[in-house]
Amino acid sequence: MRLALRCLLHHCPERWPLEQYWDAAAQENEIGRSQGVTAAFNGIVRQLRRAGRYEEISPL
Repeated sequence: MRLALRCLLHHCPERWPLEQYWDAAAQENEIGRSQGVTAAFNGIVRQLRRAGRYEEISPL
């Protein structure tokens, strides 16, 4: 997990979603962890799209 987030660091202009993902993944509360990880993931995807590093490909 740490390596994946570190690799994304160069493609995300803002660090907050990466830090939020790491912090949320460490939560003990299952619901809070799930919500935090999902929100951070969405932030990471948004930044990758803005940087031109992620394109969603629709299935055939």
